[in-house]
Amino acid sequence: MATTMIGCGSKEHAGATATGTVTVDGQPLDSGLVQLYPIADGRPAFANVQSDGSFAVATTAGISGVSPGTYKVAVQYESEEGELPFAEKYTTASESGIQVTVDESGDNVFEIELSGPEK
Repeated sequence: MATTMIGCGSKEHAGATATGTVTVDGQPLDSGLVQLYPIADGRPAFANVQSDGSFAVATTAGISGVSPGTYKVAVQYESEEGELPFAEKYTTASESGIQVTVDESGDNVFEIELSGPEK
């Protein structure tokens, strides 16, 4: 009989850490979701944006950190008014124009600077 242990307390680590801040026209974004999509093989990674604009990345399936490599970045934001505080292009990784490279040698800190909505 085969037995599988689930939730045994140890958490797999993806190899590197990535943190940073998201700003819109120089001001911290007060909430949202940073999404990193690998350009090559790898798992996407995500981070909730805190009220001060800071974030810390984790991959899916409870794996902490992020695999080294280059990622396209998107930022999601929800508001009751349905308006984005930044240009809509940033909501799609293929259109945002933002890429980050995660280095395996240590902590990676990214400043994601967004422009306000197009008028």
